[in-house]
Amino acid sequence: MKEAVAAIADKRYRSAVGKILALECVRSLDEGKEFDNREFLNIPFEKPAVPRRKPEPLIKPGDGTRLSASALKLYDDCPLRFKFEKILRIPTEPRTYFSLGTTAHLIIEHLTKMKMGGETPSMEKAEDLLERFWSPDAYSSQKHEREDRTRLIAHLNNYLEWEMNNPNIPVETEMEFEIRVLGTPFTGYIDRLERTESGGYAVVDYKTSKTPMSKNDAKEDIQLNLYALCVKEKTGSLPEKVSLFYLDKGKMVDYIPDYESISAFLENAEPVIDRIFAGDFEPKESRNCLYCDYRILCGK
Repeated sequence: MKEAVAAIADKRYRSAVGKILALECVRSLDEGKEFDNREFLNIPFEKPAVPRRKPEPLIKPGDGTRLSASALKLYDDCPLRFKFEKILRIPTEPRTYFSLGTTAHLIIEHLTKMKMGGETPSMEKAEDLLERFWSPDAYSSQKHEREDRTRLIAHLNNYLEWEMNNPNIPVETEMEFEIRVLGTPFTGYIDRLERTESGGYAVVDYKTSKTPMSKNDAKEDIQLNLYALCVKEKTGSLPEKVSLFYLDKGKMVDYIPDYESISAFLENAEPVIDRIFAGDFEPKESRNCLYCDYRILCGK
């Protein structure tokens, strides 16, 4: 009681209330009653909040939404970034690696078509295509642009050396596809579909990144498994291999798909697809947040 009075005198009202509650609790116990501080303080019970109506999902199955391998990878990196980029389509500044990668794919596509038409690809033809397709728009300095052009020429040299020694025959380049995976449409492009010496098919996907993927990671890669499913739908059988060709080093990483690895991929992909259509777009913090174009929107 003295402590409660002293607390009131010192204007420490929170402490005073605590002391008074303790006194009332002791009194109630002495009388054999249960103590309810809300009843003692005459605080009415809060009425249950009216449940908020769940907002309609931004996308849902059957509404025409199409996913892609890059979309699933983006969702795995950060669901909120997926929402900003793939659903709300908030534009971002151009990146130099997009310029490099896009130009490399365009040039190789045209060189492959030359080979399919009976011509022999050459560095001279590649450099002519480079002049035609190169864009400096993503570069803030001429030095950076020159460095990337030099790097791209090295990529093309590695490609032409590989092409010269490749016994397989290209049958499709930049092949657009749409397949249904677990009931959901998926779209994309296969960089190169080729016929092998044994009569089967192989897929080659060109990469301009510097760090090759491991073979174990390739087996679980979303993009490579989608390519394998696409070839199965087109030809009736899985490809003999699906390969990543890293142009920077001229290194090939092969994935040999089989029905066990495809089944494992589908099992892992199903809950991800379900979460996308359920509207689960919680941000996922990682070191990628430092370089994310949408960081200012999520506050990370």
